[in-house]
Amino acid sequence: MTRPYPRPVRPGDASQPGTSLRLVSSCQSPARPAPQNRGFAPLDGWGRHREAGRPLPLPTTRAWRENFPRVWQAFLHDHFGGDAERIAAAFQVRPQTARNWLEALHCPNGWVVSWAMMRWRAEIAAAALRLGVR
Repeated sequence: MTRPYPRPVRPGDASQPGTSLRLVSSCQSPARPAPQNRGFAPLDGWGRHREAGRPLPLPTTRAWRENFPRVWQAFLHDHFGGDAERIAAAFQVRPQTARNWLEALHCPNGWVVSWAMMRWRAEIAAAALRLGVR
């Protein structure tokens, strides 16, 4: 009777092909875990001072809503160079939709914004700061 799954392989088990590898270290002492950061961890790795990781003040809901088309437009110009075809391909939308975003006639909502915020949150925040959205 055969097993539906392979049997566990032990290190150095020569009966299994491809298992003759051994861990080798040039250091005589056993490995130790790296020391943990016991204090402040900079936000996204920026800066080395406590102030560098300070959270940015969030704009009011009204200011964000009123200025989001301009923020989105600035982000698209900064990140994609204002190329409607690249934007359309990146977000899987029609080129006309991308052109509307570039002209700040419309802006996305829902999944497009949440997906972009997960991938490019620093770039979007930089566009908002540059525009002075507060």
